Amino acid sequence: MAFNQNTYTSYKVEYTNELTEARKTAESSTITFTTGKVAEVKGNITAKVSGEEVNENTDVKAGEIITYDLVVENTGTQTANNINFDITIPDNTTLIEVNPKYPSYDETMDHYTKDEEFLVSKPDKNFSINEKATIEAGKKYTYSYMVMVNKDVKETKNIETKVAIRQEEKQLAEVTKTNKITSGDIQVTCIPMYRNPDTVLDVGF
Repeated sequence: MAFNQNTYTSYKVEYTNELTEARKTAESSTITFTTGKVAEVKGNITAKVSGEEVNENTDVKAGEIITYDLVVENTGTQTANNINFDITIPDNTTLIEVNPKYPSYDETMDHYTKDEEFLVSKPDKNFSINEKATIEAGKKYTYSYMVMVNKDVKETKNIETKVAIRQEEKQLAEVTKTNKITSGDIQVTCIPMYRNPDTVLDVGF
């Protein structure tokens, strides 16, 4: 049975009284079976470039890095369990992440070096977050991912990221974010930032 469903049953028992040899019938009261309730959630995606939010259909330039913040809120009255996300990154972009090897440590020199790139590309075009997140009623769950707009884009194009929010196999919601790419020569300087381990926000895969 699917979520949010009820079914009812009852049964009868026929028996014979050995003393009187009378046959009688006893009927049970109605028994109700209820399946679990599907989660009630809503999602929102915010896009940022250089820490500044870019609104729907706002232009971004080739070579810029877009950080997408996915926020999923449990709007129901019960804890939402086993929440997963299927993420589609935009065409004309490359999925990137902070390089876990940056900065590299040179044991012979006893200091950190910048031999490694701060940001590295990921081969994934689409990916799933199979963390089976648990979101308490009235609470929010946040996840961030980054893409770089391909530098070879020479004309205006729309880019759209899409996230399907699922509970096990059931899709609960789908959210999208659309922007426009314009050509440009962008020089990006990245400064390492370290996440507070007590925060909910996760950057990476």
